[in-house]
Order: sequence, then structure tokens, then C-alpha cells
Amino acid sequence: MSSLLPTIEDHVASTDYSASKDSLDFISAKNSLLLSYLIDLVQLIRLIEKKKLAQKRDKDDDGSDSHSDDDDAASQISTDIESCLARLNEMKVALDKVRPVEKKMRYQLDRLLAAASDAASFAAGG
Repeated sequence: MSSLLPTIEDHVASTDYSASKDSLDFISAKNSLLLSYLIDLVQLIRLIEKKKLAQKRDKDDDGSDSHSDDDDAASQISTDIESCLARLNEMKVALDKVRPVEKKMRYQLDRLLAAASDAASFAAGG
């Protein structure tokens, strides 16, 4: 999230503004953010299942000597889960901040989509 800050500041400081270009940039950025959120959500589920499997394996192998390796692996999984949760939280905050902007742009977006639909139906001969 912090790596996006300079890019956003440069974009905001820019005096060039095109409603159609910047609206599509907004949609693209929002879609990318949603995709990243879903990817991290799947990663979180995968890590949680991996942790459950490791815990189940530990219960089954109570007599083995490899507990230090298992503890290191469990510790790494827990760290990965925490970092994944932190990223998900950051993206959720960003998505929450995008929502009011999207509501303000709703009329423009609807007009743009209607124009694209009309152009597509005209090109199809309908």
C-alpha cells in the first residue's frame, strides 16, 4: 500500500485530467485491488488449511524427534498468516475509501456503459 502512495500523489498533482481516461483508470485500479484482495483471501485460506494439517500431523506424530522443525514450520505459517491478514486489512480500508468515489462517479459510469452498449448493438446491426 505504501508503494502506491508516490504514484497516487503524482497522479493527484498532475494537471492533466481527462474524464474518460481517468474514469477508466479508476475502474482498472479498483478491479486490480479487488483481484489482489481475492488472491490474498485464497492465500489466507490455503495457509489456514496448511496450519490445520500441520497441527493434525503433530497430534499423530507425538513420539517423533522432529518437533523443532515442526515448531519452526508452524511459526513460519503463523507469521505468513499475520502478514496476509495485514495486507487484507489494508486492501479492505482502500476499498472502503474507494466506495464513496465510485458512488459519485456512478452517473458517468452508467452513461459510459450505456454508450458502449448502444455502440455494440449498432455495430451488430440491431
